[in-house]
Amino acid sequence: MTWQALVATWGETERRLLPYQADGLVVKVDDFGLQERLGAVGKDPRWAVAFKYPAEEAVTRLLDIKVNVGRTGTLNPYAVLEPVQVAASR
Repeated sequence: MTWQALVATWGETERRLLPYQADGLVVKVDDFGLQERLGAVGKDPRWAVAFKYPAEEAVTRLLDIKVNVGRTGTLNPYAVLEPVQVAASR
């Protein structure tokens, strides 16, 4: 299994089992000698790479559209949406 496949598989299975929310994964080389040889570009190490998983999405209903009067007198519409549960939001 390639490391790319491992990252993708972990994102779909293992991260759901964590007792906290994780939106990404950082893969690091754990050999300090190899880290030294790989070095860094600017402040970014070449021996670590971060991956972000797609955000969780949910469908909701538009309940109303209301208008707010801004500080300068502009009319600003805003949506009132039905609440939905996304990740660990409350």
